[in-house]
Amino acid sequence: TPELILLDSWLPDGTGISMLKELKALYPGLIVIILSNSGSQYYKDKCLELGAVAVLDKSSDLPELMEILHKLFDV
Repeated sequence: TPELILLDSWLPDGTGISMLKELKALYPGLIVIILSNSGSQYYKDKCLELGAVAVLDKSSDLPELMEILHKLFDV
């Protein structure tokens, strides 16, 4: 069982939200970070409500990824 999944918001056969729901139902303790191009605050809030640890904008927030990983895993 993985500890962490980086999940894209748009998938070929669905959305990141639907996959997030499925993953969190199967593995409640799973850490999920969403990578998105959507600037929608509603989308970000919905992902966080469903259990994502963070929602990062692929065009501007990727430098924050390492900081988040360091905090999560005390590295």
